[in-house]
Amino acid sequence: MKDVPEQQVIADVEREFKIWFEKYPVPLMVFAFDVHGNVIHLKEKSHGSDFRGFLDADQKIVSGWQSFSVKSIPAIYKSDEYRDKCYANVPYEDFSVRQARMKEEGRYEKIGAKILWWFYIFVILIIPFAWFIGEKFFDTIAAFTIVWVLCSFGYRIAKEFAWIKKSDADKKKREQQRTMEHYYYHCE
Repeated sequence: MKDVPEQQVIADVEREFKIWFEKYPVPLMVFAFDVHGNVIHLKEKSHGSDFRGFLDADQKIVSGWQSFSVKSIPAIYKSDEYRDKCYANVPYEDFSVRQARMKEEGRYEKIGAKILWWFYIFVILIIPFAWFIGEKFFDTIAAFTIVWVLCSFGYRIAKEFAWIKKSDADKKKREQQRTMEHYYYHCE
């Protein structure tokens, strides 16, 4: 990425401020970042590298590169009610709604798993019955193979849906893996 002249950075920051302040008229501070995610320090602006602004008591925009006192921002613009009104059109989902949705989705997964479980039980009962009637060697081997596969698949499903609790060794291995991934994410 090529270097951008400082005047262009200043113009871009001020333009971004106007765009975001029109959309969300809350006290706002805008920074410019380089390709590495570091704040660009502007030499022309002695008060800092951030452009700030807010609405005053007369609903006029007060903005600039200088630092403003928090006391200069009217209390109404710092209130939760005002912030909620400004961000009312931003879509979001709070935890209780998400939890209810996940619970509903999980209910259907459990129903599907139970249907599969009873299907496997039915198959496991029918195959040995057919084996006793047929009395053939290869049919017996096939029956045991199918029973083994179905049992192992049923065990995996039961473990996946937490019908079978994970062992302490599995929990310890999972925690060790999580810690290792966390370390690599932050330290590498």
